[in-house]
Amino acid sequence: MKMKLHDHGVYLVNGQLTDTAPAHVTEAEARKGTIAYGILKAHNTAPDMKDLRIKFDSMTSHDITYVGIIQTARASGMEKFPLPYVLTNCHNSLCAVGGTINEDDHQFALSAAHKYGGIYVPPNMAVIHSYNREMMAGCGRMILGSDSHTRYGALGTMAVGEGGGELAKQLVGRTYDMAMPGVICVYLTGRLNPGVGPHDVALALVGATYANGYVKNKVMEFVVLYYSIVARSIIKRLIRRENITVTYGIQLYSLFLKCSRITMKIAILDSDALYTAYLNMMTIVIVFYLNVLYPKVFHVTKSHIRKWS
Repeated sequence: MKMKLHDHGVYLVNGQLTDTAPAHVTEAEARKGTIAYGILKAHNTAPDMKDLRIKFDSMTSHDITYVGIIQTARASGMEKFPLPYVLTNCHNSLCAVGGTINEDDHQFALSAAHKYGGIYVPPNMAVIHSYNREMMAGCGRMILGSDSHTRYGALGTMAVGEGGGELAKQLVGRTYDMAMPGVICVYLTGRLNPGVGPHDVALALVGATYANGYVKNKVMEFVVLYYSIVARSIIKRLIRRENITVTYGIQLYSLFLKCSRITMKIAILDSDALYTAYLNMMTIVIVFYLNVLYPKVFHVTKSHIRKWS
């Protein structure tokens, strides 16, 4: 695996990286061409795109964090959930330390969902991120979660894992405030070798970019070919620390990413033939978008291997 980190901005034109802008395209215009810019602009309530004030489409918490968040919001004057709030019971569902504390938390979440209008997911029914990928994620959406793995970029959703205080702020009508982040292009070419998976790609990216601060407080936008949605979802979940948001730099005119929701159904496919067909169906065919400027880029090259078989 070869990797190159660029220290200057690049343009993505017809699927290729270039240092120069196309004719009649300014740098300011090109910066607006990223998927990240479009999503952030649609959710920004501030008068400009320099200092953002974000309102999310939905939020999510599990049974380690939701009690404190809801209690804080109640003490701050909340009377109802102003946005869809998913409360899952997947982190403390099997055992309790010191009595019935876990069951008590679950009953609290159920009563809060009834009182304030939340979405309650019973214990042993779904894991927080599986539920949100299937039911809440969608192209162009933003989700705020009180779990560090809150990342659904492979489904076109910009999701952010934060501390409970930020979720409580959303519950009382406040905004998520931050400076406009830079957008880094991750340009992937080739195909994965046999035995090499998305976990390996994620670890390679982490090793090359974390210690030197290359991606700190940035959005990583992937430009990829031959990666299934499954592989891309795993990569983005593993690259989750240092305030990084991962989206995928793909503007597809394909049915799968144009639809409002994508439901992952791998678990119910019980034959190798069906599983292979599913993976082939979800393999990405890129329609590259034009005239995009990324302030930084790193280029990962992998050798060709066999196709799904």
